[in-house]
Amino acid sequence: MDRLGKALQIGAQIANILALFPGAYCAYGTYTLLHSGVPQSSVSQPGAAMTHVVNPTFLIVSFIFFLLCFSSSAVLNLINTFRKPKVEKALEANLNQREKTKLIIHRAIYGAGAQGELDITESLRNAPRDALVIPVDNTLAAVDPALGVRKHLDVQYSYGDGVVYFVSRRESTPGDIVRLVLPEDSEAKKVDKLTAEVRQLKEKNEAATAAVPKLPDASKSIILTHYSHIDQMTPAKYDYSETATYKTKVRFHIRNSFDQPIEVWSPLWESEEILAQAPLCAKFAWKDKDGKPIEVQYITLTPYEEAKGWIGLLQPPSGDGLEFRLAHRTTGYLIFPLKVIGKMRYARLKL
Repeated sequence: MDRLGKALQIGAQIANILALFPGAYCAYGTYTLLHSGVPQSSVSQPGAAMTHVVNPTFLIVSFIFFLLCFSSSAVLNLINTFRKPKVEKALEANLNQREKTKLIIHRAIYGAGAQGELDITESLRNAPRDALVIPVDNTLAAVDPALGVRKHLDVQYSYGDGVVYFVSRRESTPGDIVRLVLPEDSEAKKVDKLTAEVRQLKEKNEAATAAVPKLPDASKSIILTHYSHIDQMTPAKYDYSETATYKTKVRFHIRNSFDQPIEVWSPLWESEEILAQAPLCAKFAWKDKDGKPIEVQYITLTPYEEAKGWIGLLQPPSGDGLEFRLAHRTTGYLIFPLKVIGKMRYARLKL
């Protein structure tokens, strides 16, 4: 507020204070006259009972002075209101708008379930605005509802449309600061949904990977013996798909020609001319326990059992294409890690 505005405000306050004294006297005099039991005409006559208590002339002057002070205060406040700077009016308008918030907190619980929790609904409601940024930590409540336990904040809220949403956030940790932003952004909700789906797929993939027997540690010195009982049943075939991740595939067909079962892992690739698509991927076409076709990276072949699969390769940058090379000359070698009668071996097949 500028200096003139402050002066007008102080003047109005002084006028209000000055109006108190004559106002009080007027109230007292009026009350006395109404309850004295003496006719009003006798008040100004000599010897009347109330003449020494209330002076009618002074009462009238006090009333006039009270009106002057009161009206002066009203005029000063009115002048100050109409001359307020635009910035100040905008700030007041913003404050008034914040009181009409769309964001309604229906319920907010902070704690760790049965181990202790607090209702902080009123605490969040007392911050009227169209959005909230809430740090999820122990500053939310006056006391820690569950000492030594990582808590969570559960909030039910609506935003203008009356639809009640539920959101939950885990308590911040020293290396992970967590904030809850209300209302949630629609894109953020999509990201959270996709993140949850990716997490589920990752967990499924980790579970499937854990079920596959591990190959020996390549960092150790291991000498593998070549295994000659893996036969290539049909020539390798070229396969191209525009929509697939691995667009250029080479399909192979092998058989276990030994009288013992063998465990086979997806092959590696060796070539001086043709590169594998990164990251290297090769899989077997197999069936699950229900007979549905699946693709896996590890199989067990019983004696004389056959299997088909593919490996993702890249077209050469120059010269003959991959399809021509497969049909007319050596392209490279598939190297299959495998396990026979408890011992690791490898099979090297020429494509």
